Amino acid sequence: MNGAWSPLYNWHKVLAGLLDADRYCGEKTAVDVATRLGGYIESLFAELTPAQVQQVLLCEYGGLNESFAELHARTGQLRWLALSRKLFDQKVLQPLIEGRDELANLHANTQVPKLIGLHRLYELTGERDYARAAGFFWDLVTSRYSYVIGGNADREYFQAPLSISRHITEQTCESCITYNMLKLTRQLYAAHVRHSPAVLLAIRGFLVLRRHRDGEPRTARRLDLLAKAQITVRFEPEPNVSAGPVFGVRLLTAEAATGA
Repeated sequence: MNGAWSPLYNWHKVLAGLLDADRYCGEKTAVDVATRLGGYIESLFAELTPAQVQQVLLCEYGGLNESFAELHARTGQLRWLALSRKLFDQKVLQPLIEGRDELANLHANTQVPKLIGLHRLYELTGERDYARAAGFFWDLVTSRYSYVIGGNADREYFQAPLSISRHITEQTCESCITYNMLKLTRQLYAAHVRHSPAVLLAIRGFLVLRRHRDGEPRTARRLDLLAKAQITVRFEPEPNVSAGPVFGVRLLTAEAATGA
């Protein structure tokens, strides 16, 4: 963006670190610093038209919407809730609200934090569209785009849905994506903790952690990517089951997945 690499992404990391310093270390001045940084970012977006905001959001912005939702939760100031809502990537998020899969060929890890932020907004506002998008996204990624170890994406990008067998390469399952998918899984688990889907979410979370840990980065060209030079399986939704987190997911055998 303007010759800089993902400045919004970097601001998210700074804000997330400040909020963690408050939560885990009791460093209350961190919220004050986050508020001042947030005010600067707020002033930049205040000068933009809605169309310009969407143009800016084409650049990776991490989970900046989550940070501002969380800043609202810490301070009670509605300005941060409004800013979190403004950071809504219409091109990616609106189809998910409407139940459409348009993830193919998108950079995978750019998208996951957006849904983490949307679900945090749902937790704070109760707006069902936000929860619907997050759950539908989780369902899509785990049922149409994931390898057997639970990771996803080839060379950091979502491939065509249900095409895993054509993407058994040396650069799959970026750890950043797995980390963020686990964060989203934890959110959905908390939201469904009194319902049966929570059990499946917890099991999947454990399996992803175990399998990703036991991967073989020695065979990869980059340590944050895993090689998949072996047969894989995929998760496929049961037919005639409405979309929603982990409803109707079954595991195919390797033989059944070869036509993916």
